[in-house]
Amino acid sequence: MANHGTTRPGEWPANKRQKTTHKTPALPQVIVISHELQPDMRVTVFDIEFHVDSASMRAHSAFFRTFLDSPDKVAREKAALATPESAAQSQSAKFKYDWVTQIDEDKSSWHLATAEWALDERSDYNEFEGDWKHQQTVFNMLLCAIHGEPYYLTYAELVTLVGLADYYRALPILSRTLDESFERNPSLGVEIEWHCVDAFVLADKLRHAPLFRECLVYLLGPWQNPRYLELEDRKLWKIAHNAYNEICAKIADVQEVIIPVYSMLSSWEISHDELERIARSSIDQHQMINLPMYYRKLSDEVRFARDAAEIKMLLNDLLENNLKLSPFRLRKAGEDMLSDSFLCGEIDDDDLPWDLEETDW
Repeated sequence: MANHGTTRPGEWPANKRQKTTHKTPALPQVIVISHELQPDMRVTVFDIEFHVDSASMRAHSAFFRTFLDSPDKVAREKAALATPESAAQSQSAKFKYDWVTQIDEDKSSWHLATAEWALDERSDYNEFEGDWKHQQTVFNMLLCAIHGEPYYLTYAELVTLVGLADYYRALPILSRTLDESFERNPSLGVEIEWHCVDAFVLADKLRHAPLFRECLVYLLGPWQNPRYLELEDRKLWKIAHNAYNEICAKIADVQEVIIPVYSMLSSWEISHDELERIARSSIDQHQMINLPMYYRKLSDEVRFARDAAEIKMLLNDLLENNLKLSPFRLRKAGEDMLSDSFLCGEIDDDDLPWDLEETDW
């Protein structure tokens, strides 16, 4: 159940979903997000109230599962009920749980606290040095993930969202709901290419295999200076390095077959001059042969004889596009914006850097 006007929480209006630029619509002052249950919990993020159901919050956030009915909270409520005035206020309260924003000492971060604990130290929201609206928008997305509501996000919002989900221990539900966000916003897949180094780290934290594999493909290019070399996490660096070496092995396999037939041209319906033209047309600005472009042109422009099935199979394997989340999944390796990249990087499930059986982390 959701009641928040014409736009679903965290979702961009339909007529703008294909835009590559994104301007988050202003949120109403009160947003109701509840999965078929009556909201019994109020979460106030700066000046916006979110009305949610505590059952979903417990189910998908280990943080709230721990603290909603903690012994300290129960003891404080019992003490409060000892006075007639407090008891009357409690009985008339609309929400069983009430959480509010507290600004951290560094003024650049914030957290939620129960309203009863925050009474003695109410935060001045104007002290917060960050962007209120961005934080509210992204927290809205986290609540949407928890309550099974759709949400639309950009890469910048994803970075903040992973941080919030990590703090409130809701990474598993965010990971499970992220696929639909890529479907709603194709430009998010393009942004992943721009930020693949940092996104690889986020994907590992989320344990989101599709995003992890997507980043891995991008990290292996440009071929002469792959971006995975920028990784600081040694574990992730090694995974990418192994995938790079696997592509090197595929290139070696292609060359092993091509060299002998090249000398005879027995399986090629092409002249030496034509082969030289393809090589020359694949030279980059550093006067080196752009290998992804060279092999792509070789595959596109050379007509192989019928007895060259092995060459065609090896070239197809080398030029395979393993992108799944980006519009680039329709492109060929070695062309256009990806002219210096092979797109065949891959990793088996057994080699992913997390326990696939673990459901809570």
